[in-house]
Amino acid sequence: MKDKIELLVRKMVKDYLNKDKKSSRTKQLLIILDDQPVMKINDVWNDIKILASNYNTTILLSEKWTNVPDDMKYVTTVPLDEVHLDKIQLEMQKADVLLYATASYSTLAKLSLTLDDNLSMWITIQMQLNGKQILLAKDQFIQKGTQKITTPFTVAKRIQSYIRSLREDKVHVVTLAAANKWLDSYFDNFTENRHVVLAKHIEEAANLGEAQLIVPKNSLITPMCKDYARELGVKILQKE
Repeated sequence: MKDKIELLVRKMVKDYLNKDKKSSRTKQLLIILDDQPVMKINDVWNDIKILASNYNTTILLSEKWTNVPDDMKYVTTVPLDEVHLDKIQLEMQKADVLLYATASYSTLAKLSLTLDDNLSMWITIQMQLNGKQILLAKDQFIQKGTQKITTPFTVAKRIQSYIRSLREDKVHVVTLAAANKWLDSYFDNFTENRHVVLAKHIEEAANLGEAQLIVPKNSLITPMCKDYARELGVKILQKE
């Protein structure tokens, strides 16, 4: 009975937050749970539970994560498979931040090389290309205990190189437990970026033989860009 009451209260709070358009627009969180983590699964769920209580959260779940705790049933979940790709893409459009909660060494390397060889990486890279904030939980690749001593210098150097490269691409790396603090800081200072459309974007579209260029709504289109578009016959369309 206690769990049912808590579940009902959480749902009421979420519904109330959804009524605040500004709040829901600027606090949309998408979480990926695919590979099984090194840390205890219950610890992962506990950290995510805190996030879901603070932000409008959707979780993309692989088959390894289908056993959602009862007190998390109020959170929107979508199977992480291509059958549900339309639903996934809708959630990607809505989200302001993607949290890859089970990021690994493989995640670091693939994201650094822009290698989208599976659905999780494709989602991450697509959101990155669309200017969304990417947050990697580093619990699975942070060096702990004796690893700091035993890991060969060249391996440690390569891992740090990946992390530095991703930070330059505005991909943020924190522990899962610290994700809530990072998100609080980000959303407190959140300002929606206006994308700037330049003449070079029109030129690139024309070189590819494209008759139109779809840009985000409210983008800032420079005068030279408009001139190039008329000259090269490329139509500019603004879309959400």
